[in-house]
Amino acid sequence: MTFEQTVIPKRGTAWAPGACGELVEGLIGDQAFLVSCPINLYSKAKVCLYPSGHGQGTQFQNSDTRWPKARQAIAAALEAWEEDAWAVDLEIESSIPLGKGMGSSTADIGAALAATALALGRVPNPVEITQFAVRTEPTDSTIFPELTIVDHIQGSILSGIGKPPPLQVMVFDWGGEISSDNWYQDNSPFLPIVREQGPLIARALEMIRQGVRWGDGNMIAQGATLSALLHQAILHKQELGSVARYAREQGAYGVTIAHSGTVAG
Repeated sequence: MTFEQTVIPKRGTAWAPGACGELVEGLIGDQAFLVSCPINLYSKAKVCLYPSGHGQGTQFQNSDTRWPKARQAIAAALEAWEEDAWAVDLEIESSIPLGKGMGSSTADIGAALAATALALGRVPNPVEITQFAVRTEPTDSTIFPELTIVDHIQGSILSGIGKPPPLQVMVFDWGGEISSDNWYQDNSPFLPIVREQGPLIARALEMIRQGVRWGDGNMIAQGATLSALLHQAILHKQELGSVARYAREQGAYGVTIAHSGTVAG
């Protein structure tokens, strides 16, 4: 008599937040960077790992073609961790709108990688997750537990800023969808504008640093507003200046935008 062996998978579940774009994004010297504006919308990833036999590499359990970037990141991570003899079952639930500049891809990838790490008994590492994420596209800094300056093109971590004071963000949308773009490539027609804005972008970043240091939401928003208005020369949002003025008149601290998206806050 034979008995079928029940395979118990390794399981992990993790969440990662989306963003209302970036508090600041730009180029200082030759260094591209951003600081995301995280909000309480999330992607939730569930990962189950089943033994697939050595030498077969990472496989996925079904023919589902959703979340290709998250799948690519999981495969890269398992290979890097020398844990690629697994069949992976991935499921992602997300409340983050797509194509709006709200960090949906980074949240999917971040949650999927964190869930995979947890399934293997590893502590999720935001630096690793960011470096795997940029292999598919420019990434956000929402994976970190505090505001962080990230080179979203190369994946290097430049500096932590700290936790901001509690702030509320009202998100609104000009409509449409925009794919993530890279304004910093040598062939980009916007690169001269981005370079010229460097000193003012540095000022915006310093306002955000000081605002976090002093717990001053108004100063954080001033830096975000400066970055948002400068970016009008690259990706114009109709009437953003009027929105910023109206927001101040109504008691809001300022505005923030998705520098490569359609939303503002």
